[in-house]
Amino acid sequence: MTPNRKSLFASPVGKDAKENTRRIVERFGHDAFDFLLLVYDDTRYDDDCFAGCEVLYEKAPLFWQLKKCLPPELCERYEYVFIWMDDLDVLDFDPQNFLRLMRAHRIEAGHPSLSRDSVISHEVMVHRDGGIGRFTDFVEEMAFVFESRQWRRFWELISPDSNPWGWGYDEVAYSYCRFRRMAVIDAEVIRHLRKGTYTEQAVADRRQMRDQYKRFHFSRKRTLCPLSNDPLRKHLVTPFRLYLHYVFVRLYMLLGIGCRR
Repeated sequence: MTPNRKSLFASPVGKDAKENTRRIVERFGHDAFDFLLLVYDDTRYDDDCFAGCEVLYEKAPLFWQLKKCLPPELCERYEYVFIWMDDLDVLDFDPQNFLRLMRAHRIEAGHPSLSRDSVISHEVMVHRDGGIGRFTDFVEEMAFVFESRQWRRFWELISPDSNPWGWGYDEVAYSYCRFRRMAVIDAEVIRHLRKGTYTEQAVADRRQMRDQYKRFHFSRKRTLCPLSNDPLRKHLVTPFRLYLHYVFVRLYMLLGIGCRR
């Protein structure tokens, strides 16, 4: 893989997201990123700051659009695929440092940590001082970053007919997609600005999804081991610990424990 390939940034955007999106486009830059903005209301994204972005106007649930607009064949042209919600403040986030860490630790699916003053849904996502980051069994579908070849696995999980809202995919992604290197990157921090809202249909679709995938291991939303630059830990201890957890999850599924949840 050529490290200098562009990455793809995709986001749903609406009337309240213009300033956050402008900051992201300017911070990330067109030299390193292509941008796909999926407008879900009547807001026009034709300002000069969005020139060079591909903007699609279609009022449809996000994951329905992701299934349609981000096929694996397209995403594999890129090095990484960023799928971020539109209620994120990038603070001092450095995309190039984030990508450097993704490459260095061979992370398949990553996420920046969330500042402590963020709206928090899962404690495992909260920023921790003093470390690079943590391998986890869960990253929230808020600021997903996929190594492009791994996007196909998650794309196959998306069912636009039965769960186009996407709520709950992140809970089963580790086992369904067979990710072994998911991580929260503490070295880079963003802020989540508002609490998510879900319709009754989204809640029902999540229940149906959990039943559909009940044989899979649902994430415990916990840290597995820290990211480390120490050669012994990085190349021996960490891979061994990640492998043990992966074996545990496969056995969990093989023995049908998930079916008795």
